[in-house]
Amino acid sequence: MSVKIGISPIAWQNDDLPDLTAAYTMEQALKEAREIGYTGVERGQRMPSDTEGLRAYLEGNDIALCGGWCSGGSLVNDFEAEREAVREQVEQFVALNSPCIVYAECSNTVQGQAGTPVNNRSKLSKGEVLAYAAKITELAKWMADQGMPMAYHHHMGTIIETASIILIVVPLFLVVLDSFGVDLVWFGIITVVGAEIGLLTPPLGISCFVIKSTINDPSVSLADIFTGAFPFAVTMLIVLIILILYPFLSLALL
Repeated sequence: MSVKIGISPIAWQNDDLPDLTAAYTMEQALKEAREIGYTGVERGQRMPSDTEGLRAYLEGNDIALCGGWCSGGSLVNDFEAEREAVREQVEQFVALNSPCIVYAECSNTVQGQAGTPVNNRSKLSKGEVLAYAAKITELAKWMADQGMPMAYHHHMGTIIETASIILIVVPLFLVVLDSFGVDLVWFGIITVVGAEIGLLTPPLGISCFVIKSTINDPSVSLADIFTGAFPFAVTMLIVLIILILYPFLSLALL
């Protein structure tokens, strides 16, 4: 079995804070992606939007479409309305032989709204989560019938709380990791460190948005705060890599 690996242009170009990556062109991103060894790329905002134009663009850069972001609104739309909203993109991805479409809920999001407190983001009750899941399941079945599998992109921190994220996600991995003999204390530590990195990095970077709302200083932009947090995020990333490579460092005191 051969494995092909794709990547999103967001590794080069940040759509939420475009000033941070304004110097990177899409052509440079695709060229470097191919040099690294990626054979596919997600559809980006700086690519042609029409199907044939996108096909020619990708072929000209010797790279395939491996998926792409689909901004969903199932929280506010019924199934019929959401199906029609995404139909054009689904048809395009089928025509370009994409292996999947990356669906993410974006209704009522506060992402990218620097002046909106993070606590004002949408929050769902248990009943609302179940109703939402039923609509997503119906939409995924329809996409599959069109020949396009849905890959659901769960933006952690958008519609559920941080504690709920841990309670929902961690149990999914515990059984598998335990069966491989992975130390669960070590797994817990790297999970927390990884989550902390996510608090400092875009596109979410909740801590940076909180700082922006707290200081209430127009002269300090959100980009300034992300830039200031960058050295700390890099340091934590290095720590995370070290803990993954040398697990005993996180277990020495047990």
